[in-house]
Amino acid sequence: MSRHRTYGGIVRARIARTRLSLRQVAGQIGYSYEQVRKASSNGLHLSRKFNDNLCQFLGLDSNDMWCTLQREKLRAHFNGPVPKRFRDQTIVRIWNGLTPQQREDWKKIAIVMAEANERAARAKQSGERTSSVVRFTGTRTEPSGQIGEA
Repeated sequence: MSRHRTYGGIVRARIARTRLSLRQVAGQIGYSYEQVRKASSNGLHLSRKFNDNLCQFLGLDSNDMWCTLQREKLRAHFNGPVPKRFRDQTIVRIWNGLTPQQREDWKKIAIVMAEANERAARAKQSGERTSSVVRFTGTRTEPSGQIGEA
């Protein structure tokens, strides 16, 4: 499996090998034609159970495919590249220990930090002074240089 191919591309290629139609594949795995069509056209909102069933039928590694799908979701959400796997397992342990709501909150915090860093980088390139880098104080995020200021 090429690391440069998309989830949908991998699914399409494997379905083509079966010489079955999308409708036939859907019938074989017990899901609707529409769900299989979405999977083959880079639909990002697929369940883990669907992924596992489709991968089992197509002879694909369901964990690798699930990771591919999650990377594509992150790339779409954050509009940029994401690592194939996190090298720092601390992040994985933290993520796995969060509730769905806490995960959403954590993503929002990361977005604010990344946007602040991007603003700071643009300001630095243009010669402006800025204090828009964000740091975490333990209870909330605040722009650095302004902590404690009203």
